[in-house]
Amino acid sequence: MGYYKIKLRKTDKLFSQYIRRIGKCEICGRSDIKLEAAHYFSRGKEATRFDVRNVKCLCFTCHKRSHEEKDYYKNWLIDKYGQAWLDKLELDSNCYKKRDDALDEIVIKAMIKAEE
Repeated sequence: MGYYKIKLRKTDKLFSQYIRRIGKCEICGRSDIKLEAAHYFSRGKEATRFDVRNVKCLCFTCHKRSHEEKDYYKNWLIDKYGQAWLDKLELDSNCYKKRDDALDEIVIKAMIKAEE
């Protein structure tokens, strides 16, 4: 996980809204604090930038902790989904995907519409 600034795109904001629709932190369950879309593999990995497996709804506290404590987020993902699942996500994150904002926007809007 990197903690460096990547320019947010319109699709990032849209996808963040989609992820935060869950309404509570997926780790601690809190809903009374700011919720954020937390990437396990950074947004710089285009192949998993908008992958729901890679982005979870976390409260500000858990998201901050995931950056401060090296294995906090990783251990939670392994406990919840298993090591094989995380290995597959890592493999997918390292695959090449050409940036296509127009297509990404269409897909994210379709995901939002499907949830309505």
